[in-house]
Amino acid sequence: MYCPRCRQEYREGISICRECRVALVPALADPGHDEPEWRDLVTVLETNDRDLLVVIQSLLESNGVRSWVQGAPLRDVIGGRPPLGMDLAWGPMELQVAAGDEQAARELIDSQRGA
Repeated sequence: MYCPRCRQEYREGISICRECRVALVPALADPGHDEPEWRDLVTVLETNDRDLLVVIQSLLESNGVRSWVQGAPLRDVIGGRPPLGMDLAWGPMELQVAAGDEQAARELIDSQRGA
């Protein structure tokens, strides 16, 4: 049995990945397949606060939820942080996850905000 997310192999009798908490499958797809890794991304957080984004992204990743930040590479190329007062002109960065992970991601984000 294999985890379809982290690709870890498990012995017979185990049905859930210990790390990713997803159902195991009997065989893995060929890693060289042509299907894109991400499908149907949804935005779960919009912010101009890079520090908050790093904390939330770390929280998601440590709980097995992969994420992507839309808008960060442009900021990195231009110089990281917008000039004072220009945050709104640059628009927020968007933290995105696969549609199937949306509910788990929102619950984790809500738990962090409540802390």
